[in-house]
Amino acid sequence: MKILYIASNRFPTEKAHGYQIGKMCEAFSRQNQVLLLYPRKKNTKELKKVKDIHKYYSIQGIFSTKSLFCLDLTLLKKVRIPKLWFLTSSLSYALSTFFWVIFHKKKFDVIYSRAPFSLFLLSFLRRIIGVRMIYESHTFPASEKSFRLNLAKKVDKMVVVTKKTKELYIKAGVKEDHIIVEPSAVDMSQFDISIGMKGARKKLNIPVNIILASFVGNFHTMEMEKGIPEIIESSKYLVKEFPEIRFYFVGGPLDREKKYRNIIDEIHLPQEMFVFLGKQPVKEVPYWLKASDILLMPHPKNIFYSYYVSPLKMFEYMASKRPIVGSKLPAIEEILTDGKNALLGNPGEPRSIAAHIRKLLLNRSLREELSDQAFRDVQKYTWEKRVTRIVNFLGTENIE
Repeated sequence: MKILYIASNRFPTEKAHGYQIGKMCEAFSRQNQVLLLYPRKKNTKELKKVKDIHKYYSIQGIFSTKSLFCLDLTLLKKVRIPKLWFLTSSLSYALSTFFWVIFHKKKFDVIYSRAPFSLFLLSFLRRIIGVRMIYESHTFPASEKSFRLNLAKKVDKMVVVTKKTKELYIKAGVKEDHIIVEPSAVDMSQFDISIGMKGARKKLNIPVNIILASFVGNFHTMEMEKGIPEIIESSKYLVKEFPEIRFYFVGGPLDREKKYRNIIDEIHLPQEMFVFLGKQPVKEVPYWLKASDILLMPHPKNIFYSYYVSPLKMFEYMASKRPIVGSKLPAIEEILTDGKNALLGNPGEPRSIAAHIRKLLLNRSLREELSDQAFRDVQKYTWEKRVTRIVNFLGTENIE
């Protein structure tokens, strides 16, 4: 097939969705011809230096990319009118993709996208241009009047990342057989490295004689915390019994480090127990995970984390063969099972996090059992297998 993947975010981006889109295009392109469209937006100083998107995301250059015009009025965002900035940017890019597709309609069999504005405009031409459309949704609209619900009913198929999201779309009137649940995934080849914990620590200049509990990934999503304050609070229940324990937070952004440092001061613990690092190159992520004794992802309880999220880091944690401490949330429990392939505690409770860390540190066989099972379980969640299931789900039936 010839696939057009329409993205709506700046490329490259330090955010997880950019990496996910890149890996999807890579997997699609192993058996299909793929073109990735993305908006021409202003980028950070650091990312402006990136000349090769494929290299930045550590993906093979087997698909093409093209940027399209986007009215990027960054000033509106700076003067705290983010909604107007977002709408202006999204609508202008949607118009760009709309007209671009009209002039290139014969070149593609399938349009795949996480960009609802662009896909919604194109859905009105669905039968005319004869291109099948797939909408990948990572949330559910807050309003019943949202155009996203109308879009979900117009496209040929939908991909969602949790069972709860599928249930909500079905209740909203989307046909059940038009939706497939496909969680996030992992590139197993990145973890096929012959290095142990000591070797990884030496490579990253981490002391070999410490207990290392790590959080690896973006520190917050859509301005929502991911559990770092709770991890810091949990440390006060561990430091007396395990004075050599250290907590590493790797991934940034570092805009909230001062806030985190204030929490550390409030609980009267030494600042050197905690290390905060910005985003690391994709190729180095496996080493940070391998260097750790325990991996942490205690998401707090809210609607997004409870029902819609399928964290990339969860699958990378599983692939790293390191024990995981997470939260008992429905979306997480679709993949992780407490006591089987991870330890899951009560969300938002530092004592629960500390209790699970302590349990793992005192039981080496449990650490190994959980890690081995997680590694076995993650084998079905690769990008290639995800794409294969989606392509098979799309099938060959005619456009309705």
